[in-house]
Amino acid sequence: MHALLRDFDWAASSFGQPASWPEPLRTVVDLMLASAFPMCLSWGADLRLIYNDAYLSIVGQKHPAALGAKMQDVFAELWPDILPFVQRAMAGESCFLQNFSVEITRYGRPGRGWFTFSYTPVSGADGLVGGMLCIATETTEQVQMERRQSFQLRMAEQLRLAVHANEIVATTCRLLGQQLDLSRVSYLEVDEAQRQVSVRHDWTRGDLPALTGLAIDLRDFGPASEQLQQGRILKVDDVATDARTAGHSAAWASTGVRSMLAIPLVRAGALRAIVRAHRTTASAWMVEDMLLAQDAAERAWAALESADAEAQRRSAQEELHRSAGLQAFQLELSDTLRQLADADAIVAAACGLLGRHLGASRVLYAQVEDEKGTFQIRQEWAGAGVAPVSGVISNLDDLGAGIIDALRAGRAVEVDDVDQDPRTAAHARSYARVGVKSFLALPLVSSGWLNTVLVVHKGEPCHWEELDVLRTRDMAERTWSYVETARAQAALRAERDQSQQVFDSMAEGFAMLDADATVTRMNAEGLRICQLGAGDVIGRKTWEIWPGTRDSQMGGLYEQVMTTGKGGVVEYPNPLPDGRVSWLEIRAYPAVDGGLAVFFRGIDHRKLAEEKLIEADRRKDEFLATLAHELRNPLAPIAAAAELLSRGSLDAADVRRSSEVIARQVGHMTALVNDLLDMSRVTRGLASIARAPVDINQIVPEAVEQVQPIVRARGHHLAVHPFPAAAMVVGDHARLVQVLSNLLHNAAKYTPPGGNIAVRVDAQDDYVALAVRDNGIGMSSELVESAFELFSQAQRSPDRAGGGLGIGLALVKSIVELHGGAVIAHSEGPGRGSEFLVLLRRSVEREQAPIGAAESLLAAPSMKQLKVLIVDDNIDAASMLAMLMKVAGHRAWVEHEPQSALALSRTVQPDVCLLDIGLPGMDGNELARRLRAQAATAGAVLIAVTGYSQEQGGNAITPEFAHHLVKPIETSRLLAILRQIGAS
Repeated sequence: MHALLRDFDWAASSFGQPASWPEPLRTVVDLMLASAFPMCLSWGADLRLIYNDAYLSIVGQKHPAALGAKMQDVFAELWPDILPFVQRAMAGESCFLQNFSVEITRYGRPGRGWFTFSYTPVSGADGLVGGMLCIATETTEQVQMERRQSFQLRMAEQLRLAVHANEIVATTCRLLGQQLDLSRVSYLEVDEAQRQVSVRHDWTRGDLPALTGLAIDLRDFGPASEQLQQGRILKVDDVATDARTAGHSAAWASTGVRSMLAIPLVRAGALRAIVRAHRTTASAWMVEDMLLAQDAAERAWAALESADAEAQRRSAQEELHRSAGLQAFQLELSDTLRQLADADAIVAAACGLLGRHLGASRVLYAQVEDEKGTFQIRQEWAGAGVAPVSGVISNLDDLGAGIIDALRAGRAVEVDDVDQDPRTAAHARSYARVGVKSFLALPLVSSGWLNTVLVVHKGEPCHWEELDVLRTRDMAERTWSYVETARAQAALRAERDQSQQVFDSMAEGFAMLDADATVTRMNAEGLRICQLGAGDVIGRKTWEIWPGTRDSQMGGLYEQVMTTGKGGVVEYPNPLPDGRVSWLEIRAYPAVDGGLAVFFRGIDHRKLAEEKLIEADRRKDEFLATLAHELRNPLAPIAAAAELLSRGSLDAADVRRSSEVIARQVGHMTALVNDLLDMSRVTRGLASIARAPVDINQIVPEAVEQVQPIVRARGHHLAVHPFPAAAMVVGDHARLVQVLSNLLHNAAKYTPPGGNIAVRVDAQDDYVALAVRDNGIGMSSELVESAFELFSQAQRSPDRAGGGLGIGLALVKSIVELHGGAVIAHSEGPGRGSEFLVLLRRSVEREQAPIGAAESLLAAPSMKQLKVLIVDDNIDAASMLAMLMKVAGHRAWVEHEPQSALALSRTVQPDVCLLDIGLPGMDGNELARRLRAQAATAGAVLIAVTGYSQEQGGNAITPEFAHHLVKPIETSRLLAILRQIGAS
């Protein structure tokens, strides 16, 4: 502007040459040119303009022609609006206008602008006003933003009050029409499939006819319909001249439309609705108009989408929250209840507060016995002079059938006058006895039953406003929430008093971790499982205690729970300090402090069971392969013999030999099939045995005779040691021969050629023992445990290629158990031979035993059957004890881990517990104390089992034990103790 002023031809203007300018004019021009604020100077009788660089944004495209031009010509469109202020300034009066709205044309585009400006008179050399200085700041964006925000707030406020879809649409059209000074605003619903548009609502100004319900063909929009379907706003300043609408101008004119702004609402690729703004005259739509209209349309659509069956309730609640009285009530209620910890005190305070706010005579809680048809007043607040009714029990029928039905359905009941309401008129006298003329009742229905009712009484008729109902409902919900919290906190305090005991006596590990995975607590069982001390764990991060777990399944679980806030579980192989791996089940849950609550327990038993299932499946597959092999072997010689016989050229000797081969192989196959059928009958519970007196000494020769071929073939030495007297049992002679022959056959098969096999029969007062001992390949401890399982076999070797089907020992176990006996396998290890011991109950019809009348080793059948829990980490010793208990007629359970034993004991509730003292992690003394402390085993008889007697310097035995036995256990003493316990 400095450059333009220097080059400007001042001679032709009313300013004259700058050298002749009066000093005030020079001063003002210099000030204006140096200022960063938009300024202009109007000078002379015709008010010619000079302005600075900042003023260019206001002059727009009129620059530079505006320099030196008349103000009236430059701002012709504004002149009627600003002339009064110009006249006042030229009369010597300063003027200040804030956010002044004018229609202004800039860059060829008319529009509305807002300005804050001042007009200041400027004197000439003669002291008279020669012109005026205008300092202007455009506030268009600020005003538009404020108007938009004000409109949005007003619209949001009123849409919240609109409950139904029609109200939402009507509110949107009305607000938009008023805001933009429109003649018509229509909300159109579009059916693209039918190419139809229907006017759902039409807001008009003046006497324009409403178009609500009118159906319009989408084609009436002309080429603009495609633009709308694409989701683009349609702006038409004049429907008669716009190429997109000119062909349909008559249709528009019939509805009083000259200019139009259409906002399409497209959802899921389809045009769903149109908000159309109209004016009856041609006019330019400003960007601000389009933004407002688009925002209004989107808000209307969002409100319509959320207007569902709950809209009225939410609107009422929002109205309630907007009520200053309700807010004050809620604040007072929260402040009052927050200070109380007792549930009864909370209810009493809330009832009193609600009663005072509603001007009620009584507020009470009634406990409903819906099945009995009665209710009792549990708590109440009563105003001054109102008789209390707390504790009164009444019949539900006294309330009126309509009342109780509504409460059962979970609906609030409002009765303005008990004398006039048809639901209560017949029972008005009952209400009058307690001073009730009107009441409000809110039910609490749980699991389909009416449990509690909050009732507000008044002693005079009253019209219950919706706000009263909402306030009462809000109080009830808040009060019930506080009561539940108070009860939960009371329960937590009660639990906290016992938490340490519970924490330490938990049967599984438990730990608390803070937000960065630092262990803050861990119980004794958790420390035992981890084989760590408290000092090794507490206060340390999980990843430091167990390096490498951060990227493991456990670390992933912790991160998942902290991220999602939902509990989870994983199985994790936990490496122990001694090098072993223990499988853990880890369950993690979010804690209130942002950390984790972690439960973990050993699942080695379950993993072992899974492994056993896999092993059983493997053995089944091996069995099928073996069965095919065993059946295929005899088929080969049978087929060869049959082929020879079919040729007819054999002599008598060859025919006989071929027949013998066939008969022998058929016999072998028959034996295999018989074994399979026997096992099938046993496993399905279809096998039965004959019951007759049998002398075990007499079955030995028969069994030995059956296995002589394999014994001779392998060159074994078989020794038989019968009992010197009759060893009588009650059983099936043939089945018992089968048992011994299977055991002998097994011994011969798994003993290298030339081995020794011994059969021994022994008898005591109450049992007969049949033992088969060999010096064969022996068994590992794992094989001993699974020896009697179906399809279980030792590893085959070339000399035992015909190893059978692996069902012989399983069949032995099943037959012995059908006789009420037990069979036990024992081996010192691979290469050290095996022993199988069959124990059967001795018959009462036996001959006199050769030994003296010793105390019976096994409990008599008529003696009480006891539940015996055996806890020993020596698997073989525990199994032998369990077998002995079973033969003695008792029920036995075995556990090898103390914690597992504790858990099992709570389920079994044993009569007797046999506890090894030298248990891992928790010794037998500690286990005894815990068994005695829990209700399920407090009365059990505890028997200590140790490797040393106390006299030999063994561990001290705690008072919880009633008896103490030294390994190896003297069975006669143990069984005598059990007999004594069973007789008591």
